[in-house]
Amino acid sequence: MGKGPVCPDSTISCGYAPGETVPDWDNDLGTYKIRVEFEPELDLDNSTILGHDDKAPLHPGIPYSAQIVLSDRNGWQDIQYVQLALGGDYEDEDTSLFISLMADEDGMPTAIMEAGSSYIAVSNLYSSVSIDENNNSIIKILARFQLTWTFPELFDTNGENRIIPKVLVTDLPCNDGEVTPCFEAKAGLGNDAWSLDNDFRFDTMDGHIRAVELRDGTNHYNNEFSETLIGAGQALRVTGRVLFSEDDTPAPAGAFDVVFGDYDYQWRTSTRDGGEFSLDLLIPSVRSGHLDLRLDLDDLPGIALDETPIIPRVRLAVDSSRPTISAISLNEVSPGDPLSIGDAGDLLVMLETLDDYGFNLDEPAVLHYRVRAGEAEISRGSVPLPDTTPFGEQFFWTGYLDLTDAGATMLLPSYMVDVWVSGSDDAGNPFDTMDNSLLTPIASWPLALLGPSLDLSHEDTMISWSNPSPVEGEAVNLNVAVLNQGGKGDVAYVLQRAVEGGFWAEVVRVDVVASAGAFVEVQLGTVADVPQGQSVEYRLVVLVDEVEMDRRTVDPLIVKGETVRDGDALAQQASESTFAIVLYLVALLSLSLAMWMLVMNRRIRTEGLEGGISDETQSVVDEMNSKKEVPEVFSNEPQQPPAPAPQPAPVAAPAPSPTVPGQRAPPPLPPTGLPEGWTQEQWNHFGWQYVESMMK
Repeated sequence: MGKGPVCPDSTISCGYAPGETVPDWDNDLGTYKIRVEFEPELDLDNSTILGHDDKAPLHPGIPYSAQIVLSDRNGWQDIQYVQLALGGDYEDEDTSLFISLMADEDGMPTAIMEAGSSYIAVSNLYSSVSIDENNNSIIKILARFQLTWTFPELFDTNGENRIIPKVLVTDLPCNDGEVTPCFEAKAGLGNDAWSLDNDFRFDTMDGHIRAVELRDGTNHYNNEFSETLIGAGQALRVTGRVLFSEDDTPAPAGAFDVVFGDYDYQWRTSTRDGGEFSLDLLIPSVRSGHLDLRLDLDDLPGIALDETPIIPRVRLAVDSSRPTISAISLNEVSPGDPLSIGDAGDLLVMLETLDDYGFNLDEPAVLHYRVRAGEAEISRGSVPLPDTTPFGEQFFWTGYLDLTDAGATMLLPSYMVDVWVSGSDDAGNPFDTMDNSLLTPIASWPLALLGPSLDLSHEDTMISWSNPSPVEGEAVNLNVAVLNQGGKGDVAYVLQRAVEGGFWAEVVRVDVVASAGAFVEVQLGTVADVPQGQSVEYRLVVLVDEVEMDRRTVDPLIVKGETVRDGDALAQQASESTFAIVLYLVALLSLSLAMWMLVMNRRIRTEGLEGGISDETQSVVDEMNSKKEVPEVFSNEPQQPPAPAPQPAPVAAPAPSPTVPGQRAPPPLPPTGLPEGWTQEQWNHFGWQYVESMMK
């Protein structure tokens, strides 16, 4: 009755042994397949709903994964489908999802997800099936799903009643052509009892809702909903979080709107991941001066409700007016009046302001200043005014200002000082910038010299050196006395010295306090430190408030050499000229020799006369009485050499009075006494001839 013999030749052995003929089973009469059917088994210890805790609610819009672990000794191909009945009823397909297994291109199982209704959304993309590496009969299914916002409200029991999800696994029919599964395995996921929660609430724990003023970080939200102060136009950032009503599960992103406002003003945003929201707004100027802003949920999905027990509110007192500046002064000098340059290094700033709500003591006003010469800017800076004194609506700010930048900036009488003020009141409203800016300052002062007035060219001014011709290295003083024709103040006298290149270097400075109408006297010391024969040029500069008031060139110092005496002079002369000393010694020897020859000649002549001197003297006296011209003595003798250099000796005795009337007195005796061989009588008569001959 078959197609033909299985073994073509019955005489030949037919089988699968080597050398035997292979049977042709297509020629058989019938084929029967026999197997043993095994019941599938659920592993409840490893089966659960991932992302859900036991007895916790399930929320719409939140993705979950159903993990189902089962085994079938007939293999994964014997599994027909798996049903997850979330509502706990296998007959309720609306609350169930179904999973079928099929082979992919590689022959491996893949899951085909299908929801029983629109109450549940499933994802085939994020679902998977895996087989145990050691036992291919163990199957693990991960089914991705989430509840939709149309899930029946009857499951929302607020946690009073919970449902246990159930799992049904069916295998293929026992015989071909049948539809009834051969086996069914049923079990409940007892560790995943749940109830539906599709309502929301704001997270109202302390610090979780904030209404922060971006200007200074002030949080205007408080649990008591008390009113706080804020300025109109200030930026406010409201942040918080929305949760499901029964637990701390964050609301899904973009599911609804968060509204902040009142009947007249509203600002909207939506939630992000984690249920967080944030919105920025500018506080409007309201006529009433008050705002009561609330947080609400709008455009909720499905039948969801806002179940926040207490509606969050932010109550604001809006300050719509800016603070005003009443007065400002520097060192109690009103704007426009001259400001002393001497006080510019430590100026007392006084600022008076007005505001209805007052000011924050921790946020002082700031004074900005600019020093200019015409349109040219000299310096610019700012200084806070930390010292405050509130008095009702008035508020006084004080501080100190240094226009010299600790001496780095020199101020001149032609400069102007411009100031303007920045800051805000307690509500954050800034000072008005109209006529209160760099281009239009709120106040200006001219700088002036209001202290002493000194004129170095005045007729009463006295300037002189203690020694105008000092020797090299000697210390000298410049004595200065100038009449102060101005007020009292600090004065600096600076003595400057000329250096190369036409510049002047400061030598000494003396600071004094000048009294009004009095002479200012100082001594400026210096040292003559240039070689002798040179002169040093100096000038005197007068500074009042560090500003040059006057200058004058003084007489130069002429440096001379020091006079050397006694042994030091001889040593200096010896060191300067050895040749001159040699000449001096030669002259001294020559003079001594001449004197010796003169003495010897006189001795010879005296011995030859033998007493004739007295007769000759008498004749000479007679000739003088007869007014005859006195002949030269020793005309035939050689002329005597000049007398040697005088040496220290006792003072000669005065010459006696002339013996003859009308005759002039004899000359004084030489320091060495009478010349050798002379008598006093001869000296009285012939002394002048001797002196005249010596002079020749």
